[in-house]
Amino acid sequence: MNDELFYMEEERHVKADNTFSLKSIRFEAPVDCANRTIQVRYDRGLASSKHLKTAAVYLKGTRLGNARLLNTVANDRPPLGAPSSQPATTPVAAAQVKVNIR
Repeated sequence: MNDELFYMEEERHVKADNTFSLKSIRFEAPVDCANRTIQVRYDRGLASSKHLKTAAVYLKGTRLGNARLLNTVANDRPPLGAPSSQPATTPVAAAQVKVNIR
């Protein structure tokens, strides 16, 4: 934690999906920071995109935790239990489709 005193610091805007970009790399914020501006601290020695794997996230001076690299496979679907964006098929609608096909 004391090492963070010598880290580079940059401000980033967190998108609605709780991700932000740093050095052309997408990260996930450690807690819900959607649509907010955060401060991100990272080791200047690892500043190249090949080596940067994590960054410390601060909001208004309070440390929230470490950001993780975005896992695009795990985050390509809405969370379980979230409302679906597709309309539900009702038995009545399915019966109407069958009638229209004949």
